[in-house]
Amino acid sequence: MTTRRISSMNEGLKTMIGKRVDVALSHRFRCELSDSKTGKPVSPQERRRTLTVLFGEIAKGMGVERFAETPVERLDQFAVMSLVNNHDTAGLLRSLVNSFMIAYADPDTSNQAFQALLQIEALRAKVADSRGQSSNLMQKKYWTSLRSASARSISWGITFDQWMDLWKKSDGWDHLKDKPKKHFCLSRKNTNIGFEINNVEIIKLGSHMKKISDETEARINVIPVDRIKPKTGAKVYTSEPLGKTN
Repeated sequence: MTTRRISSMNEGLKTMIGKRVDVALSHRFRCELSDSKTGKPVSPQERRRTLTVLFGEIAKGMGVERFAETPVERLDQFAVMSLVNNHDTAGLLRSLVNSFMIAYADPDTSNQAFQALLQIEALRAKVADSRGQSSNLMQKKYWTSLRSASARSISWGITFDQWMDLWKKSDGWDHLKDKPKKHFCLSRKNTNIGFEINNVEIIKLGSHMKKISDETEARINVIPVDRIKPKTGAKVYTSEPLGKTN
């Protein structure tokens, strides 16, 4: 890559950052940069200078393409919080990706890494809930499903985006959006395995209940009689007459 081309790319990034900073300056968000001595918001000039530097760091950490797609409010608030907490703005993003990839790629820590990702998504849902965002309803439904599985000690390996995609491609999408004329649910194909992306389907609630009933009946029928024993301390009643026997 020539020096001229690199210079051109740098100029393009500077222009993009400048435009995104302009948008941020035209709004006031929840968390603001303030003067450490007076506690008052910094001047527009100081805010522009600081955001220009921090937006550049964010672009380094997440990549130019992703930076261009991210809402300005999110960029601004991430920049402000990283400064307030005295954290490495670009380093936070790099660590998020690199640490996850390293942990997820190792068979010994892969599941733990994925659970950590789900915990972060749970925090994202909490933020959406506190702000009353439009996706709040779907987030609530997702986490209701996850908590239900957890309460039954059933593993869960489906992200929110995967869960949404499953419902959107199914006949149950109208039901999910609170139209009760159709009743569907997320069901496991193999109930011996947890909720994994390749082990679930959206089916009618009646079909799901029948499948569960049939499987329960089948399990009962295969239990050998000699394995059905009374609990410790329980009395066993027989047809023998009470009293002494010869």
